[in-house]
Amino acid sequence: MAKRVLLVGCQGFVGRHVLQALRAAGWSVYGYDLAADCTDDRLEHYFCGQLQDRACLAALAQTKADLIVSLAAYNAGDGMVSSVNRTTIRRSRSMRWA
Repeated sequence: MAKRVLLVGCQGFVGRHVLQALRAAGWSVYGYDLAADCTDDRLEHYFCGQLQDRACLAALAQTKADLIVSLAAYNAGDGMVSSVNRTTIRRSRSMRWA
């Protein structure tokens, strides 16, 4: 059975390329994004919504993903970094990379 990955930001520029690479490596990819009109047949299932919404998070948890890849750190359209991703960025900056 293929491993499952939840790809957050699957409809973005980088997300589309990561999706292609994950599928080529044999992963079952579950996608999440804000865009409501996803028709990418490479996804096992597509979720749309706000990450702050408990119902959305409950639905995402049902994927039982082995891995979560989050590419939703920056919205180039309005130049805003979401509060959810501010924490991720802050933590990433404090890590020491080998």
